[in-house]
Amino acid sequence: LQIHPDKVVESLKPAASQAFGKLDAACEAIELMLSRHSEATRVLAGILRRFDQSNGILTPAEAGSLLGVSTVASAPSAVNSMARTLHLLMQGSDSAVVRPDVNRGLRILEDAAEVMKKVAEPPAVGRRPVAVTRAMGLRDLKTPGAAVTCKPDCPDVVEISPGSPVALVLASDGGVGPMADVGPVVMRHWGRPRAAALQLNRAARKEAPGGKAVSTTCVYLDYADPLQDAEPVAKKARTDDGLQARVRHILVKHKDAKDKVDPMGRGRAQPTRTLQEAEGLLVEVMDELLAKDCSNFSQVCRRVSECQTADGPLQSCGDLGWITRTSAEDPVVSAASTLKVGELSDLVPTTRGLHLLYRVG
Repeated sequence: LQIHPDKVVESLKPAASQAFGKLDAACEAIELMLSRHSEATRVLAGILRRFDQSNGILTPAEAGSLLGVSTVASAPSAVNSMARTLHLLMQGSDSAVVRPDVNRGLRILEDAAEVMKKVAEPPAVGRRPVAVTRAMGLRDLKTPGAAVTCKPDCPDVVEISPGSPVALVLASDGGVGPMADVGPVVMRHWGRPRAAALQLNRAARKEAPGGKAVSTTCVYLDYADPLQDAEPVAKKARTDDGLQARVRHILVKHKDAKDKVDPMGRGRAQPTRTLQEAEGLLVEVMDELLAKDCSNFSQVCRRVSECQTADGPLQSCGDLGWITRTSAEDPVVSAASTLKVGELSDLVPTTRGLHLLYRVG
């Protein structure tokens, strides 16, 4: 009842109707399964429930529990028996309704058998295993056993309240330094996860022993209350359909860009820098701009940008004009639509190269 289309604000009615449509479809599928074969329905529900409870990462113990066996030798026969039962749900002219769930159950059975099999297999001769304790993927290379043997460790659960933005940094060992160094980078690049991750990685690579690989992912979360922040339908339609943002930009090219010939390029020489080098250059440019609240944008754009727009009058250097939903590449439109006047974007990749956008209107 909390999301009934008749109980929500007008702007949420389409989403509420869609949610109720999903509930109706789920009821239809379950009723069909039960009428066709109640035992097969129970088996399928148990498979899906156990897999979802494992967060999609089956350990050997969970795989055995799902299959109802304790030994690897018993797994194949258990899979075959359960698969035959699930196929009973596929009989009939309306099997398309239940096919997605049945196929998912069959894939889970195969995955469970694979997990148990890999634990029993000796390490492959001549292959160097990946020494990990908690990870996903690379199932055939893991030690101490060639399978996922541990669940990801997440000791803390943080509740996000509406209106409380949160930054999340995921880093490999050695991927970031002390928190005293991480915090300022995260705050300086708030809302620019790519730039924040790149800067943390650059700093970590300088400290990593023996050229050790590092990896960092930054995520910014801003949880808004959909009931409090919902806009009237008419107002929302105007802002969505009538996007107009005046944007200036700095373009840095790299040899991996899709467009090898750029008629708006500044200079005709083909770029030789790599994507990584272009990212590093733009992060340095971003720091230079943020240090002066972008008051030096024109001067920096004239010096760095590789677009002909940088050759215009200094006060409009890098001007792309008014951006609409059809006047630029999707990444530029998407980035421009999220910027407020006076804000600097994250690194924006397009077919031309990498951009920094500065919204001026």
